[in-house]
Amino acid sequence: MNLGRIRKLSDVRQFKRALSQVDKLLAQQPDCPYLWNYRGNLIQLLDEGDVPAVDEAKTSYLKALEVNPDDLEALENLAHFYDTVGHSPIEAKKYATAYVEKARKSLVAMERILSEE
Repeated sequence: MNLGRIRKLSDVRQFKRALSQVDKLLAQQPDCPYLWNYRGNLIQLLDEGDVPAVDEAKTSYLKALEVNPDDLEALENLAHFYDTVGHSPIEAKKYATAYVEKARKSLVAMERILSEE
């Protein structure tokens, strides 16, 4: 299974099947933050009662951040998770602040590149 097929499963709201395929890819590529983020997003889209529990989404985002501490997507996902699902404004602010700080550094680096002749 490849990501294109997994996205098609997501597009037709077959989130449980898509998650199963992402888990198979993660078994082969456990150091891929994109897959960990995608896994967390899929978990949040599952119907209630489907396993894994929504807290597994947080675990997936944290794993993405462990693999790549500069992963803006994981920071954003964690900020949103804690803001909406985890109901922890302190944690949400922590990850939102980290996101903004890293994004600013990235913007400065990109602006430097753009200004070079």
